[in-house]
Amino acid sequence: MKRPSELNAQPWRFKPGDLAYVRGWRQDLSGRVQILDQLVGCILPHYSAIDSTGATWRFSQLELSRRPITL
Repeated sequence: MKRPSELNAQPWRFKPGDLAYVRGWRQDLSGRVQILDQLVGCILPHYSAIDSTGATWRFSQLELSRRPITL
């Protein structure tokens, strides 16, 4: 896990083309999104992403994970 000082220096965890799982969505391949762009001007990092149906979404980095999210 990264230290807070490292996260402050580089807060973006995803880059365009990365695949991510979304909190509250299915945690299989159909529930993943592909990151399209980093959205600047927000307090926290946000991204635009596309899902498996072709719909585009806006997500906070807090809602995304590289691995399936299990509760």
